[in-house]
Amino acid sequence: MGFKDIIIREFQSSAVLDTKEKYTSYFKGVVKFYGLKSPQIKSIFQEVWKDIAKLDTEDKVDLAFELIGSEYQESKSFGILILEKEFKKLDAKFLNRLEGIIEQNVYDWWTCDSLSGKVLGNMIKLDSKFVPIVQTWKDSKCMWLQRVSCVSFLKVARFGNHNDTIIDICSTTIQNPERFVQLGTGWVLRELSLADLKLVQDFIKENFHYFSREWLRYAIEKMWKEDKKELLNFKTGL
Repeated sequence: MGFKDIIIREFQSSAVLDTKEKYTSYFKGVVKFYGLKSPQIKSIFQEVWKDIAKLDTEDKVDLAFELIGSEYQESKSFGILILEKEFKKLDAKFLNRLEGIIEQNVYDWWTCDSLSGKVLGNMIKLDSKFVPIVQTWKDSKCMWLQRVSCVSFLKVARFGNHNDTIIDICSTTIQNPERFVQLGTGWVLRELSLADLKLVQDFIKENFHYFSREWLRYAIEKMWKEDKKELLNFKTGL
C-alpha cells in the first residue's frame, strides 16, 4: 500500500459527517471533503510523516503534488504540509512545476492561501531569487495564480521587503474584477501600508476606479482613522 492510500484510509476512518456537510456547504461544493478538521489532518500528518521523511525531496514533492491533485481538501492540505516541511530544499524547478499544478488543481481559496503562506511565502522570505518567478504569475490567465502572486508576499510586505515588486504585481492584479484576486490584492496592500504608507496611499488614489468598497476597506484596514477617511472619501473629493 502506497503513502497516498494510507493517508486516504486514515482520512476515511477519521471523517465526521457533520464536518463534511459543514465544509461542503461553506465552500459551495467547489471542493470535496472527507470530513476532517485541521487539527485532525495535522495529527495524521505527524503520524505518517516519520515514514514519509525517509523519502528524498523529489519523491516527497511528487507525493505532495499527487495529493494536491486530489478532489478532496484534506488531501490537498496534507500535500501542502509536506511541502512546508521541505521548503528549504525547494528550488526554481519546483516553482515551474508548481505553476502548472496551481493552474490545474487549485480552485479554492483555502488551498491557494495555504500554498502561498506555508510554502511560497517561506521560500520568498528565505531567498529573494524566487521573487521574480512568483512575480510573473501576476500576468497569468489563471485567477488563482494571480492571487498567489499577491498573497505569497504577505509575510514580507509589512517589513518593507520587495515594495516595488509588490506594487508592480498589484498594478496588474487590481485590474482583474474577480473577487478572490481583488481581495488578495487588498490584503498585500494592507500589509505593505505598515512599511510604506505613502506608497500604498498613492497607489490607491491612482487606481481608485478599480477598487470596490469591500476591496478598499481591506487595503486600508491597518491605516490610521484619518487616512482611512481620506481614502474612503477620495472619489468625491471630500
